[in-house]
Order: sequence, then C-alpha cells, then structure tokens
Amino acid sequence: MKKELKSEELYSTALLLHVTIFAYQKSYENIVGSGSRAILTHAIPYLAEMLKHLGLPELSRSKSLDENISTYISLVKESGYICDAQLHNKGKNSHIFEVKECGFASSGHKIFKDRHICPFAILAASVIFYQQEPKYQ
Repeated sequence: MKKELKSEELYSTALLLHVTIFAYQKSYENIVGSGSRAILTHAIPYLAEMLKHLGLPELSRSKSLDENISTYISLVKESGYICDAQLHNKGKNSHIFEVKECGFASSGHKIFKDRHICPFAILAASVIFYQQEPKYQ
C-alpha cells in the first residue's frame, strides 16, 4: 500500500533535490575549475528523453513551445514551489527562464549564490529541447 505524502514531506524532498543539483554544479566547478554549465548541455537531452518516456500527456510535440512552457510552469506553480515564471526568448537558441518567488530561495539559493542554474530552469530547458525534437534521437 502506497503511503500518501504530506505537503511538508513533498517540500522537504523537493528542497533536497533542488540543493543536490546546486551541489552537483558547485562540485563539478571545483573539480574542473569552471564550466559547470557545460555539463548541463549534456544532461538536458537526457532529461528531454525522460520527459518523452514519462508520457506526460500535458507535454506534446504537437503543441507550440509557448503551450508546453505554459504547461510546465502551471505544473510547477501547482506544486506551490514557485509563484510564477516566464520564458524570455533572447534569439536563436537563447532563452532566459525567470522564476518568481521560488519557495527554495530563502534556503537553497543562499548557499549557492554564484553562476549556478536553478533546477526549475534546467527542467524548462529540457522542455525546450523536447519541443525541438533533436535529430539524433
């Protein structure tokens, strides 16, 4: 029988996963010297592949990028972890994912201040990648 998770348990689990991603980026940077973002370009295609295999009916390649990002933002907002978010297109293959009022900012973000990418933005990038249907799948 599955145990139903309480809101506090979900928040704690999400917070741990959130800071784990930040810690991974910081560790990579310490080992390599810089470029923690470089590893993400290799991770995002795998995340997109996982999205495809999860079969989330909310995400679909038949929808526009705006529709899929709106769906993703709605899913994260429903969780209560963020107040809102927006994707800003800055040109070909360049986007800024702006998270508003992240519930983890007061704890996880203070520890890892510099040049690390928020896990919500990493997942947004995987939605973008998923939408673009890579040639090498």
